[in-house]
Amino acid sequence: MVQKNNKYPCYNRSLKNIESEEWEDIPGFDGYYMVSNFGRIKRMRREQVNSKGIVRIYKEQIIAPRIGLDPNHYKKDFTYHLFAHFSLEGNRYHLSIRRLVYYCFIGPFDLKDKTVTIICNNGNGLDIRHVNLKLTSLSEASLRVMQLKRRLPEFKNVDHKKASQASIQVTSRQISQYDHSGNKIKTYPSIMEASRQLNIAYSSISNTAHEREPTAGGYYWMFGNASYFNVKSFLEKRSIGFKEKKGTKVTQYSLTGHRIAQFLTLTDAAKSIGKDYTGISAAIRGIITCAYGYIWKRGWGKAKISVKKITSRQRKQHLKV
Repeated sequence: MVQKNNKYPCYNRSLKNIESEEWEDIPGFDGYYMVSNFGRIKRMRREQVNSKGIVRIYKEQIIAPRIGLDPNHYKKDFTYHLFAHFSLEGNRYHLSIRRLVYYCFIGPFDLKDKTVTIICNNGNGLDIRHVNLKLTSLSEASLRVMQLKRRLPEFKNVDHKKASQASIQVTSRQISQYDHSGNKIKTYPSIMEASRQLNIAYSSISNTAHEREPTAGGYYWMFGNASYFNVKSFLEKRSIGFKEKKGTKVTQYSLTGHRIAQFLTLTDAAKSIGKDYTGISAAIRGIITCAYGYIWKRGWGKAKISVKKITSRQRKQHLKV
């Protein structure tokens, strides 16, 4: 049984923010659920109409995490893993909270890629503050387990140093280091060699070269030996990619149902009309019919939608909201 220890944020159910706590929408659930840099999950207030026309109001609430125990048979103990369990529109979701915290507060990555592992630097799975998280590969995570002596090596008589060097000979790939102006500093025969010479984590350089993170050790990295790295193009591409992965896509319509524009995020939609995004968020959740004189729909909408007749009084109200 898990012993409750109130010093960890995951046990704090108060809606009052912890000191230095920040919140971001959970990717794909903008306006419905949020995650904080301390690993707490918040359900936002919303109204939902069921098939019988009955309106149910969900109040703002901190959701208690599910605590998973991963037993270690070698050490006769276990490690903690925190998961967010919630439902939306009849579907149930089971998400790793430490992956969400890393994605939202450190850097985006493919959340569906199970080869990407997020570990806690201090080994405590209840402490999933963003400052305690690190992105690594499955192989690196496995090596870390052996280094911490939480598992016996699978091959006791293998010279791991020689095996590693032999692997590098076969799989090494040139990688170049660039400054913030895009000028090449040096080319290395492999990520491992760059990591060894500069004392920068292998996973950080690898993630940067694969465009999962912007920089590693304060430098840009790219496979090959090109003399120049286009920093501006890379950052623009990364910004768009970040919005496409994380943002809630929104379509804007006139009150007659004609499509006006499409946006990658709620923020972009709000900026286009010089308003706050909360009204648009309420509109796409069905809490209100229109916002700021427009109809808003989640996702990429079709060119024309059918709309109910809106009275002149409603038009005036929606122009304000």
